[in-house]
Formats: sequence, C-alpha cells, structure tokens
Amino acid sequence: MEGIKILYEKIKDYRASKKQSLEKFFANVIEESFNLLEIIHQDYITNLSKLRSFLINESLPPRELIQWLRESGLKLRVKRSYLETIEYELKPEGNDLLSFRDRVKIKGKKDEFEDHLRQYIQSVLEYYLYASYPFDKTFYREYENKLQSILDNVSREPDSLKEFYSDPYMKDMNESLLDLTDKWLPEKWKEASKNYRRLRQYIVK
Repeated sequence: MEGIKILYEKIKDYRASKKQSLEKFFANVIEESFNLLEIIHQDYITNLSKLRSFLINESLPPRELIQWLRESGLKLRVKRSYLETIEYELKPEGNDLLSFRDRVKIKGKKDEFEDHLRQYIQSVLEYYLYASYPFDKTFYREYENKLQSILDNVSREPDSLKEFYSDPYMKDMNESLLDLTDKWLPEKWKEASKNYRRLRQYIVK
C-alpha cells in the first residue's frame, strides 16, 4: 500500500506540472518501468529455468525445493508489486492521454507518440497480467502452493522423495515451465522492448 501511495503522489505531482519535459517523463516513468520489467523478466527466466532443472534432475529434497522457491519469490516481491501499479502511473485522468500536446516538446508527430505510448502501456500491462493469470498469483506462489500440496499428500509414504517427483503433475509442470521460459515470457518481453524503443526515438537530445 505504501508503494501505491508513493506512486499516486508521484503522478499527481506530474499532472500538476505544466512544464513537464518529455525527457523527464521518459526517465521518471517510461524508463523506470522498463528497467523494472527487465529485472523481473530476467528473474523469471532464470529461476523458472532452475525450477525446471530441479524437477527434471530430482536434485533437491521436496522441502528444500519448496523453501528455495519461496525465498526466490520473496526477493523481488516489492519490485513486482511496484510494477503492478504501472496502470496508475501511466494512465491519465480523464480521456486525454497524458495531455502532452500543450505540455512537452516532442520530436515527430504527437499523434504517433501517443499511439506508441498506448502500445507501450498495453504491452507492460499484458506482461504483468500474463504473469499472474489465471490465479492472480505470481508463478512462484502458484508453483509453491502446488508443490506443497503434493508433498502433503505423499509425506506419509516411506520414500516421499520418490513419490513426490513421480507425481503426475510434475510432467505438466515441466511442460508449462518450458513454454513459459522459451515462448510466452520472451514474446511478452519482446513486445514491451519493441514499444519501448519506439518511444525512445521521440526523446529530444
């Protein structure tokens, strides 16, 4: 909640400014959000790939695996929560997108800039929404809950490690992780990166 409050005050100050430069807006809002998304994306790709490797090689005892997953998810929780507020940070009050026409110096057509800005906002929101769909949880929390449920079911078995990794859900999880790291998240990241680069061309040096 504190992060949302800070962002609210930040954009309220921005909207109150009648001399907001495009460079300042880009640095404080666009570039900041993109850098944050890059950190989160790299974290997902790295740790979801590690999780898949752990599952395939059965290299960690179940409780250690779940603990690792929980700790990995906590490391960037604040940054993910901050990114969640991107809609509040970027979307304007009223119907006019950010009201740039009388406020900032833009190289090129302002209509095109605003179109590209809309596309950038949409691509960042789509990445976030995809990463929390359909359970409104991060991948970390969703996989942690599922693995804990499996462990709870097999913990009474004499050889729980074997029972844990042989659960039928593990095959589905492996396939899901491969799709995420090799296809879906890279595609969402590529779209956000493309839209970010389009916006950069309007920065007046």
